[in-house]
Amino acid sequence: MLESDPAWRVGEFPLPDGTTRQLREPNAVPVVQNGGLRVGVHRFTNHDHRVQILDNAKHVLFSTETVAVPDDGITLSIEMESSGRGCVEGDLYDGFASFLCLDLSTGTAIDVFCRDDLCAAVFARLPFPGVSVTDLQPLKYWAIFSERRLAASGPHVYSISIEPRDHRIVWTVDGETLRRQSLPDYTLGPLTFGLGLMTEKDIGPDGSTSCHGQGIRAAWGPIQITPH
Repeated sequence: MLESDPAWRVGEFPLPDGTTRQLREPNAVPVVQNGGLRVGVHRFTNHDHRVQILDNAKHVLFSTETVAVPDDGITLSIEMESSGRGCVEGDLYDGFASFLCLDLSTGTAIDVFCRDDLCAAVFARLPFPGVSVTDLQPLKYWAIFSERRLAASGPHVYSISIEPRDHRIVWTVDGETLRRQSLPDYTLGPLTFGLGLMTEKDIGPDGSTSCHGQGIRAAWGPIQITPH
């Protein structure tokens, strides 16, 4: 992350005024060790009162290289875990770790979230700041979440299989199916990976509601990429 040509960088999105917004908690502590990454944030502070995507992404790293999705398909696997500090019990979206697979050219997000013994598969098409996407029928944008409570906290292996030829995406956790999703009839562009600490709490009439003193500690292993 500190090299002149790093594999990972702090995520950012362009803003309408020509500046950029970093997806960064100033007091986050990243540790790279034994091929994996650990990040801890004692207390979330990063928020946005107007743009939901910017409010969600407390501290996110983006890969500097992208991965193409072949027609025959690809499987992406990662070991991941996280624990909350002061998070609302049973509410995954009050704070979680994420593995993000983002096609910024189409606004597509194919993700996995986890905290403690909770996890979720996510399939979304989103209005990422600075990204213009074509309209689709019946919906231009969506976000679909499939949650599960696991038998125990701790590390679990999450996999996402994307199969364009069969118009299918399959998420698994420890080898068991978490979600199956038909892939809409458009071509995925290259994927940017993200490793993040996030929330998913709707912005209210008075602005952001996502920070109330809670924090997250998370760990990710190496990403395994297997073409079909």
